[in-house]
Amino acid sequence: MGTSLNFSTLDVFTDTPYEGNPLAIVHIPKGTDVNEKQKLKIAKEFNLSETVFLHEAGDASDARRFDIFTIIGEIPFAGHPTIGTLSYITMEAQSTASSIVKLQCKAGLIECHSDPQTKDVEAQVPHNFHLHSNPISSQDYLATQPSLARVLADSTEERKYPVVSFVSGMSYVMIELSSVEHELAAISPSTADIPSKETLIDNGWEQGLIGSYFFVTVGSPSQSVLSIRTRMIEHKIGEDPATGSAACSLACYLAHKDGNAGQTHGYEIEQGVEMGRRSLIRVRVKLDGNRDIKQVFLSGRAVRVMEGKLVV
Repeated sequence: MGTSLNFSTLDVFTDTPYEGNPLAIVHIPKGTDVNEKQKLKIAKEFNLSETVFLHEAGDASDARRFDIFTIIGEIPFAGHPTIGTLSYITMEAQSTASSIVKLQCKAGLIECHSDPQTKDVEAQVPHNFHLHSNPISSQDYLATQPSLARVLADSTEERKYPVVSFVSGMSYVMIELSSVEHELAAISPSTADIPSKETLIDNGWEQGLIGSYFFVTVGSPSQSVLSIRTRMIEHKIGEDPATGSAACSLACYLAHKDGNAGQTHGYEIEQGVEMGRRSLIRVRVKLDGNRDIKQVFLSGRAVRVMEGKLVV
């Protein structure tokens, strides 16, 4: 008989069960060794966009280590596992007071704040934002999205879609569209791989995951927050209902491009609507005096859905 491990599933970036982005969290007790190959097998068994392996802290003051796996392999950072893990720790603590929690992932140390009263959690996430030097032409990219290409066929303008990384190994092509009803709705979740993607990432940066993030600006609910509708597609994973790393990448890209130096810019990003799994992601980006990214804060909610045990 193998080792039995507790797990929970949460829906992240929502407070409504069966919406948002599902996440599995597997609890790793002290003294229990689960290797990388075993973690990948467990992630494939759950078959979710990400599975977290949360290691028990050696001391109450220690940062909680969490490893993030897709069905393909381990990744350095992802937004919905971060928010989901923080929400899970807050639920388990059963505290009614706001608290600060430190998490440790491959990308670095993450300082988090939770408010049990509102159920909001926020993480100051590690970042190394980079705008790559080789954008992809709309003609080349739209070969992977024939249905969208047909909708955009009347446009004679050749566009360049920028490629950005939030951390090394997590990159996205940013495709700005003008209509939710016609253009965003025309996207196919089944897509060919991005052509010549090895040429899109600058030297010294890990290629890793390269997704496509489609976005439409839909309004400003306040002077300090911009509302955006998005969809994220990756040819091996398919469509993702909520992608925190992509939302952070987009927020950094827009703040760097259009933001005011020394100010904090807010973004409310709605994703997953077309999948029937509406998600709401909030990002705040603080710029320094040179309009470079100084701090990034990712926030949202999560709700527990399932609990159980697995054997490894």
